[in-house]
Amino acid sequence: MAKRTVLSVLALLLIAAVPAFAQITVSLNGNVTSDGKPLPGVTVTISSPQMQGTRTTVTAETGEYNFANIPPGTYSVEFALEGMKPIKRSVTIGLSQTGRADADMKVANVSEAITVTASAPAVLETTQVAANVPQKLLNELPAGRTITAAVSLAPGVSPGVGGFSISGAPSFDNLYLVNGVTVSENVRGQPHNLFIEDAIQETTIVSGSVSAEYGRFTGGVVNTITKSGGNEFSGSYRDGFTNPKWVSKTAWPTEADHVNTTSQIHEGTLGGYFMKDRLWFFGSGRKAKTSTQSFTQLTNIGYANAFNEKRWEGKLTGQINPRHSLVVDYLDITNTEANNNFNNQSADLESLVPSRDLPNSIKSVFYNGQFATNLLLEGSWTKKYFAFKNSGSPFTDFVHGTLIRDTVRTIRYASATFCGVCDTEQRNNKSYNAKLSYFLGSSATGTHTLATGFESFDQMRYANNFQSGSNYRVLPFNASKIVGTDVYPVLNSNSELVWTPIFDAANFGHFKTNSFYVNDKWDLSSKWSFTLGVRYDKNNAKDGNGHVVSDDSAFSPRLAAAYDIRGNGHQKVNVSFARYVGALAENIGESFASVGQPAYIEFAYRGPAVNTGTTLTDKYAALAIIQNWFFNTVGGPEAALKDPSLVVATSLPGFSTQLRGKLVSPHADEWSVGYGHQVTSNAYFRADYIHRTFKDFYGSLLNLGTGTYTDPFGNKGDLATVINDSDLKRNYRAIQFQGAWNPRHFQLGTAYTFAHNEGTTETETAGSGPVSVAVNSFYPEFLNYAQRVPYGRLTTDVRHRLRLWAGYDLPTPAFLGKFNITALHSYSSGTPYSAVGTIDPSGRNSGFRYAGAPCTGTNTCPGNPGYTLSQLSTSQNYFFSARGAFQTAALQSTDMSLNWELPVSRVALFAKGDVLNIFHRSAVVTPNTTVVTRRTSATNGLTPFNPFTQTPIECPQGAAAADCTAMGANWQKGPQFGQATGPNSYQTPRTYRFAVGVRF
Repeated sequence: MAKRTVLSVLALLLIAAVPAFAQITVSLNGNVTSDGKPLPGVTVTISSPQMQGTRTTVTAETGEYNFANIPPGTYSVEFALEGMKPIKRSVTIGLSQTGRADADMKVANVSEAITVTASAPAVLETTQVAANVPQKLLNELPAGRTITAAVSLAPGVSPGVGGFSISGAPSFDNLYLVNGVTVSENVRGQPHNLFIEDAIQETTIVSGSVSAEYGRFTGGVVNTITKSGGNEFSGSYRDGFTNPKWVSKTAWPTEADHVNTTSQIHEGTLGGYFMKDRLWFFGSGRKAKTSTQSFTQLTNIGYANAFNEKRWEGKLTGQINPRHSLVVDYLDITNTEANNNFNNQSADLESLVPSRDLPNSIKSVFYNGQFATNLLLEGSWTKKYFAFKNSGSPFTDFVHGTLIRDTVRTIRYASATFCGVCDTEQRNNKSYNAKLSYFLGSSATGTHTLATGFESFDQMRYANNFQSGSNYRVLPFNASKIVGTDVYPVLNSNSELVWTPIFDAANFGHFKTNSFYVNDKWDLSSKWSFTLGVRYDKNNAKDGNGHVVSDDSAFSPRLAAAYDIRGNGHQKVNVSFARYVGALAENIGESFASVGQPAYIEFAYRGPAVNTGTTLTDKYAALAIIQNWFFNTVGGPEAALKDPSLVVATSLPGFSTQLRGKLVSPHADEWSVGYGHQVTSNAYFRADYIHRTFKDFYGSLLNLGTGTYTDPFGNKGDLATVINDSDLKRNYRAIQFQGAWNPRHFQLGTAYTFAHNEGTTETETAGSGPVSVAVNSFYPEFLNYAQRVPYGRLTTDVRHRLRLWAGYDLPTPAFLGKFNITALHSYSSGTPYSAVGTIDPSGRNSGFRYAGAPCTGTNTCPGNPGYTLSQLSTSQNYFFSARGAFQTAALQSTDMSLNWELPVSRVALFAKGDVLNIFHRSAVVTPNTTVVTRRTSATNGLTPFNPFTQTPIECPQGAAAADCTAMGANWQKGPQFGQATGPNSYQTPRTYRFAVGVRF
């Protein structure tokens, strides 16, 4: 009775589930021959601890067979035909990969025997450029056990602006999946930690020649799957220990002592069955109170960035009957963070968020059905939820709720960014997917593994985007003074007060993409195979106002050919072409909406000068002075808006930037060629050349033809629109290499990338994700100078990146347990950076423009052809060097792990100790990039210049003001340019950590 009840519930779930493809299965194929000739009619049976029951098929007239829609794992493959010797093979198939097991059958004789052979690595089986990282490897390596730790071991990966760049793409444009659910954060595109490390089975990173089954990215696909139950009970408990005191100090001479607080991360898993081969369960949990030693920017005040987090996951895998199965998964996170530092720019403790909550969860239902031997259906429904609660300043008054943002020193102080007591922001998504697979084989046309599918993805965001607790920000536009751990704002006629009110309350926007794809894996002969695929993506994006942002569509061909040199799968040459269409950026699309978006109104500060002499006034006293001037003397924002001499710029959502036409999704075109070689049964390597060109990035258009607008205050301004700008360029060329050798008791693996990544702009920021970039089409009469957005090395242009790991099982007596020592060496050549300063192309900054040059004489300002200049900031970038002209020192680290395991019957005790950066290298990874001009300092002896007609002259770093004047120099590197600014500037120093536990 109980069994019938359970089966009935599963059946009802199956009926209720909307069929959709969850991207959590793999395929296995092969060719059966006899004396080199195709052998049809062979019965092929597969079984695996990861699969319920067995699956059986019969080879086609070509001798080929195929199993689609099976879970990743290790498979036993049995070949049987009357009168022939049976053969048994073993093959391991990683997530997002294809496994292959061939067999050459002989006529049976008296001494029949089962032959067991190994298979070729799955990485060589397809044209897809992918690296599979089993969690077992991460457990042994001295590395993190997270998704991003797995990504860091793959070729084609480099540090990006906000996360990892894969194959040259912006870091926001990768697709991260956990159990088929998109876990990328809506704005910045980074993966949420929706996993429990001990529950992860494996992670695959796909960086080139990606199948048409994947879309909404221009970078790579990172696919992670967690464990399921099985016909045997298994589980684990792990306790990990960290302590800031176990982290050595960096080379910074005045680094504060680290706090001595031991943090523990508890993890537990349990899997098994309710009914063997019918209903499996898997559950896992994680509880962590962790604390990381951090420091404020420039002032170097030590503080603990702490998390109190609980995660749990529950998964059921049920087989309705041998042809239909269902997987239901739920993972939930509650997480409280103390002392969040926005963008790592806080210069005091008051600008940290004291406590915020970050609830997060994913749900999924996955269906797999076999309607005929060669016809299968997959489907899924998924949903993700994420929210920010109390994420910002706890104060709303002007003095304590106003953020001071120093753009010269790139620091924030006095109050936290955003408002923590105003509203809760949500960033969610949901999807419906379906996939149909069909296998067809004939001697005339070869074999075809066909897949066609549909995906509907909806990304939703609800946000009242308050920029501070008080709705005000102060921009000194002068370098703040730092005395010890105190920061003093310098206020004069260059300074501004920014008002950021929200006039229209938030509403959910929906950024939908409906996609169709067809993919054919065509094996023409034993040597030639082709992949013929195409994907169609249709945007239906509406902002919070309900206005259509994008309804464009795009086709993405995915074409590849492979040549097997010897016809045995050991040496293959691949070539491919692919187009990848990215997801439409939500924060770009929502920028036209009025709901939830802040206005941005800049007022010139005309109050008393503060901290311009030797007497220093603290930040809150300075804010009180600004408050008195603005509200009492001026009369507040309404009065200030009526005074043209005070209004510097206005930008009101729904007014200052409007959408004319529709946006299209950025895309990338890729060519690749590769060679893979299985050297021995336990050694292989693969090298791929990848070339990508990225197009259709977001730009801003504002010229005399775009017209003007009138805001609710009666102010006229210049109207801008966001466009797909063809002047924005980004190009990637790379050789991606990977290899492994795993003899008995030893393992060796490597991933190496040689790359060039160049362009005109990063197209993203760490804090905001994708951004629209103003190039030649934005105020062209004022901003079209050569060194504003030059073409050159992007920050992701890390020329050489190597990961090399080796492990050895020590020969020890059984009663002592098993010992394994593993080393990981990481090397990255330096990261490019530039000498960038700011100039004022508007001529409004105290009568100065062009880095301090008056609008007179040889530096006469261009005539204003009729703009209000409402959106022309007085601070515009000027590249005093070529883009990427400088480079940090090479970053390298050698990490070591000692693993111990003592089996006791079915239970094993284990312990692990890690030493990271064992040689305590201390390269500077985030150097000071301050550039000094006449605008930033009137006492440095520098001369103004005209960016349209002059090439600025550099004064040697550290030279006296008189020397700079004598040589007519225009700019100078700051005294700490290229050097560390505090402990945060260095790579992670030597670190110790430990873990103990039990598994069975």
